[in-house]
Amino acid sequence: EHRYRGRLFTAERMTAVRAAGEPLDFRDAVLPWLLAEVNLVLLATRIRQVHGPHAAEEFTERAVQTLADRPDTRPGTRSETRPDPRVLERLAAGYRVDARPLAGLDVLARPFGDRRFGSPAEYHKVLTEWLRADLFEARQGNAEGPLKAAADVLRDVRQTIRTVVDFGGLTPASHRWFLAEFGPVAAMVSTGPPPLRSEQFLALLAAGVLEPVGPGARFGADPVEGRFAVESPQVENSWVPLDVVVDARVPGTDLAADRDPLIRGLMADGEIRTFTNAIDRTEEFATGGLDCTDSPFHPVRADGSVDTTTHVLGIPSEFTRWFTQVGSGRPGPWGSFTRDADAIAEALVAAAEPVGAVRAAHRRVRLGGAG
Repeated sequence: EHRYRGRLFTAERMTAVRAAGEPLDFRDAVLPWLLAEVNLVLLATRIRQVHGPHAAEEFTERAVQTLADRPDTRPGTRSETRPDPRVLERLAAGYRVDARPLAGLDVLARPFGDRRFGSPAEYHKVLTEWLRADLFEARQGNAEGPLKAAADVLRDVRQTIRTVVDFGGLTPASHRWFLAEFGPVAAMVSTGPPPLRSEQFLALLAAGVLEPVGPGARFGADPVEGRFAVESPQVENSWVPLDVVVDARVPGTDLAADRDPLIRGLMADGEIRTFTNAIDRTEEFATGGLDCTDSPFHPVRADGSVDTTTHVLGIPSEFTRWFTQVGSGRPGPWGSFTRDADAIAEALVAAAEPVGAVRAAHRRVRLGGAG
């Protein structure tokens, strides 16, 4: 299965950026390189469609040399220099293809922006046209279709993003922005429904079974009707009364508000605490996620000590780390969740067995699994 490896937005570069100084501003230090990677793939795929793989490889190498191999943009250099998107546009224009890069990820996640619609019917018409165009892009695949190949970059570089985000790598303000703004956009762009679901959506919309309200839908209660209600501020006359509201979103992690008896008991006893991203007590962001160490992920107690007999995996540590909700992944290569689980398992076995025996057994397991 196709899996992309970054050329501009690399783990080496982001590790060096994080190690070079203070906590980062994601929009300033990280997002330009991520967007450059997305546009590199977008334009290279357009070139491959028209001129073939050799031309696409040539463009990619020229772009990487121009953007990444300059002395002031090499990994380990903390500089104000950021990749210039106009460089990619100029290089791609020489191949006589559509050389326009994406201005940002919002173009993909929020295609209607602030556009206003005069009626629900107008919105449904425009939505139908947009979904059909999106289906056309999807049917080209995530390797051959320019737009979907670019969007898929976000899925394949998640671990690199975590390199700079996890465990307070961002400033408190940037961390808050990342979780509130970038996270939802990245999820929308990189993990959307398969084409079949869009086809079913269009069929139900055409049959009048589905009635999408519009962008930025707002839910509330109608005290007169004694019912719920929803409307979009961007669609005129979109107010609709509702009998039932189903919230299908993944709930955010907030240990302080968690009603689970285990979590509440551990919090009350001081065995765990929430992670607060802070800079010298002048700026802080209480994330709600469980404070823990790096691998093998021991919880940090309320007094700051570490419980080395316990490990944290997955959702409880969300916001301390990023994108821990997904435990499954593609067949074959290990995802971050599987690697984390393996590190915890190795630590548990190591605590119970002689070190030499554990290492030998672990090597056998890995070799057997690889076969």
